[in-house]
Amino acid sequence: MDAVTIKFCADSFRALSMKDLGLILDGLVAARDGLVSVLNQPRCTGEAEDELDDTVDAVHDAIDLLASIANEATPIEPDEVKARAWLLLGYHARLRDDLPQLAALATSLAADLSKANFAQTHREKRNGDA
Repeated sequence: MDAVTIKFCADSFRALSMKDLGLILDGLVAARDGLVSVLNQPRCTGEAEDELDDTVDAVHDAIDLLASIANEATPIEPDEVKARAWLLLGYHARLRDDLPQLAALATSLAADLSKANFAQTHREKRNGDA
């Protein structure tokens, strides 16, 4: 075997629930962290270092792809809205770029969840389910 290619199909990920997308993202983050820990060992030099670095970059690109898909998603069910919120907050918190921006994102996502909960309650009342 000369090469292994791992394909990440954005359309397949878009078809997943936010909960499932979050689970895959968590797995990729754990894999990246494990690879980085090996990469940071003093014995990791030369070609091994180059190959691991490329692998870490590829996993990081997949993580960014999943976060981008979640960011573009517009779920309406409260559970999905909530799962999307946690996914995006976790992703942005790991970046540690800008705390006020993270707080603003949390506020916006909490407002989305409140709207989704209100809409669901309204739908249930209109349909006689409540």
